[in-house]
Amino acid sequence: MGKFPCAFWRLSARPGLTAFEKLHLKVNGWVKKLIVYRYLFLGSVVGVFILSVSLLVSGIVKFSAFPNVEGDLLQARVLMPVGSSLAQTQQTIDKITSSIQAVNNNYQKEYQTPLIQGMTVHYGMNADAFEGGAHLATVSVDLLTAEQREQSINQIADLWRNHLGVVPEALNIAIKEPVISPAGRAIYIRLQGDDLTSLSEASHQMQNWLAGYPGVSNLMDDLRPGKPEFSLNLKPGAFALGLTAQEIAAQLRAAYQGIEVLETSIDLETYEVIVKLDDASRDELADFDYFPIIHPVSGHMIPLVNVAEIRSTRDFSRIQRINAQRAVTIYGDIDAEVNNTQAIFHDLEKTFLTKFKQQHPDITVQFEGEVKEGPLTRNGSMRKSMLMGLIGIFALLSLQFRSYSEPILVMANIPLAEVSQ
Repeated sequence: MGKFPCAFWRLSARPGLTAFEKLHLKVNGWVKKLIVYRYLFLGSVVGVFILSVSLLVSGIVKFSAFPNVEGDLLQARVLMPVGSSLAQTQQTIDKITSSIQAVNNNYQKEYQTPLIQGMTVHYGMNADAFEGGAHLATVSVDLLTAEQREQSINQIADLWRNHLGVVPEALNIAIKEPVISPAGRAIYIRLQGDDLTSLSEASHQMQNWLAGYPGVSNLMDDLRPGKPEFSLNLKPGAFALGLTAQEIAAQLRAAYQGIEVLETSIDLETYEVIVKLDDASRDELADFDYFPIIHPVSGHMIPLVNVAEIRSTRDFSRIQRINAQRAVTIYGDIDAEVNNTQAIFHDLEKTFLTKFKQQHPDITVQFEGEVKEGPLTRNGSMRKSMLMGLIGIFALLSLQFRSYSEPILVMANIPLAEVSQ
């Protein structure tokens, strides 16, 4: 160490130093000062490290166990009311395809290249609905690759929603990537109780609250109204006329579902002749009250409204039960560029759940998906993977340095990388 200052001053006094040599002199000067004030320097490093960790723990710096990877496929998943015809679903699909074409036209004008590479429409399919029928459809749009396009997929989805606007005839239109994180859905909340009406009210109340957070989209639940129904109760005078509930039900079934009146064979093929109302008459519900009931004895036609009380009802199309208890599940997505799942649910528990449980004491709330699986991943598989990685690094450094102490000194600096994040 005694020779170092002399060599240092000889090097600094030499004319015509290269840029590297000048940098070398500056670094040596900094190191000398840090050695003099070594305790202050070490304390500052530890303080900055603690500050960096506290920002992560407090939630100021957001953390995601599985960051989103930019994709190239975007879908619009359409859910119409149960009983909607294919023609009604097609009208909604036309609005959706027109809106994404408008986004494509604007993109092409600005960047001189088309955004959409291909588009397909699948009727009777919606991965979020857990059912089938003409009231479902999915529009899949292939976009430019993430490396080629100038906008993120979340920005394109927002533009699509803005151009589409509100579609009142649809129950839900979810515009999203068809990818679910390994940890599950960002929003996956399960409500359990005994009363379906209370569950439905609680679900809508929670969805309205969640919708107020920036970055939250595509909120829906799996408790949806079914097809419109008519409930009939015989009036007291119907029995006096000689009519029974079975007789009225048989005539209504024959008119709307059909009744076989003839079976014949032609060239070894059997044909059935079924008679029922034509489509126009069956769809005209305004005349249902005056459907003619034929008296089985006299043959007189009696309006249905004269012998039965008609009540219009609409029950739920699907009722989920978990552990012998009725359940409603709320789904939704969160834009990781705008908000953080853990931060939203932390605020939800702090500001909303206490009052919510007071209003609905018979309903239990469970968080599933990313909120539940994220901590399990950090505390389980990620810790094991980190331990295995540290062992591997130590083995490689030991072979390189041919020492067991020097790798420990090098690896001791790994946590300090948190400061630069």
